[in-house]
Amino acid sequence: DFGVCRGTKGEGMFPPHWHEKLEILSIQSGGMRVLLDREFYSVQAGDIVFVNPGVVHCGVCGAGEVEYSYVIVDLRIFLGSNMDEADREILNLQRGVCRVSPVIRADRELREQLEQAAVWQRMPVQEYGMMAKAGLMLAVSSALFRYKDKKAPLAARCELAGLEQALDVIHQNYQKDITLSELAGCTGFSASYFCKYFKKAMGQTPTEYLNMVRVHKAYEMLVYTALSVTEISTAVGFSSLNHFNRQFKGCLGLSPSDVREFTGLEQTVQAQNFG
Repeated sequence: DFGVCRGTKGEGMFPPHWHEKLEILSIQSGGMRVLLDREFYSVQAGDIVFVNPGVVHCGVCGAGEVEYSYVIVDLRIFLGSNMDEADREILNLQRGVCRVSPVIRADRELREQLEQAAVWQRMPVQEYGMMAKAGLMLAVSSALFRYKDKKAPLAARCELAGLEQALDVIHQNYQKDITLSELAGCTGFSASYFCKYFKKAMGQTPTEYLNMVRVHKAYEMLVYTALSVTEISTAVGFSSLNHFNRQFKGCLGLSPSDVREFTGLEQTVQAQNFG
């Protein structure tokens, strides 16, 4: 999904939200403030913003006007049937095992790669769509190679397969009671070693990661369904509404009621865009 957005002074460009896709913003003119994982960054013309998968983000226009292009991509479209080293790096980025630095400044080559991919995507001939995909993969791979976030925790390569299986169990069964022994069994580690390994690789404990996944799923349900907060809390696996509210606020910096307010704003913006 490629596109261009424009905004004026103080305008909210997009409300806080989260998704499992990689989003890349290329600032064409002006400036804006972008919230990424509860930290604000000031960006201006020439900067590139990498919104890694699973990161809560929002944007507000700066003092003047701003124009930026964007691309939102499911990284799994780049994965081959036979996993090689490049595929594993892409999968690690998708899973949050590694990340690209959130803001890249003054990289003309990377901006041109993204712009060329966008040009190919707009072409009506099918072959150009293939070129756009290849061009976008080149840009993502280049950014991952040159701008991998040094602060993002990385697991040992020989142990990643087991970690990926544990993450799959969490993502597919987040609404159920998942035991530590079940997750540790995916890696062949003891429960105690698995906890240490998971914390080192992911920067949080298995329980913290599970709660984060549940909160993100709850966010989607708050935005896209009419279910009550209590119903959503139960649907994503929380047995206590108070615990759900604390986890939600701690993870996103917003309460469920805050999100419902933003939902109204989001629907208004969508109506304006398609009206």
